[in-house]
Amino acid sequence: MGESFADLKKAETYQALLAELVGTGLLTLAALLAGTPYAVALILAALVYGLGPISGAQLNPAVTLGLLVARRQPVVKGVLYLVAQVVGALLAAKVAPSIGDLGTYNAGKPVGEFVGAGLLVLTVVAVSDKWVPKAGGGVAIGAALGAGLLLSHGVLNPAVALAMGLGRTPAVWAAALGGVAFAALFDLLSAKQGQEQYQEEEQRGDTPEGQPAQAPAPRPAAPAYRPVTPIATISPSTRVMVPRARPSTPRGTTAKHPTPARSRWASVLNLLGRKAKQQPRRETFSRPASGD
Repeated sequence: MGESFADLKKAETYQALLAELVGTGLLTLAALLAGTPYAVALILAALVYGLGPISGAQLNPAVTLGLLVARRQPVVKGVLYLVAQVVGALLAAKVAPSIGDLGTYNAGKPVGEFVGAGLLVLTVVAVSDKWVPKAGGGVAIGAALGAGLLLSHGVLNPAVALAMGLGRTPAVWAAALGGVAFAALFDLLSAKQGQEQYQEEEQRGDTPEGQPAQAPAPRPAAPAYRPVTPIATISPSTRVMVPRARPSTPRGTTAKHPTPARSRWASVLNLLGRKAKQQPRRETFSRPASGD
């Protein structure tokens, strides 16, 4: 509730109220002076494009009540919209005689006012929910009002009906009830359709529209390469002795290579044997006996 009253502190709220007052007044002038549904539908389409960015161009208490029921309009702001629309229509009724002659107006039958206003509100809610492209919003709303007026032969706007002196006719209460009923119906149908679409996309494995897709799990980052810093700088003249790697012997087997102690004794024996072969033999002579 506090957020709704917070709109009263914004300048945009009062700009929107002024836009609703002026727009409803112009729409009432078209209904009082033109006397044809086509003129009312065309001026509504023009006002949707002109005032839509400012206030949404509701310009009809039945539309505002429908948006309130469908929870697309804050309560406090919606009540202020209703007051601005009625005031704008009554002011237009005071100004209209100075512009031209007024005709005699009659309200439509209750069912006609109910269905015609409901058709208009149904289109407005669809445009507000972006079911209709933004560029075609004014054309769709204007066409809905024109079709509703031709179908019902009524007024379809409680504020305009009050300006015409039809306050106690179905043009007020039936149109308001039609707006509320069709807005609730659209809210129910759109929620069901959205739920069915979500279930179909979930079965297909797709991501429903309007929901962010889940990002894939990030892969673990590879460890950064760090060059090994040498402990000491070796000059080019320094000779580095790299010991030979000893062959590994599997467990449970006897080593075929001699141990270091045995290899040393074998090399010494081989060296002594080579020296013995290189020394010349000395011939031995027996000395003759002295009696010979």
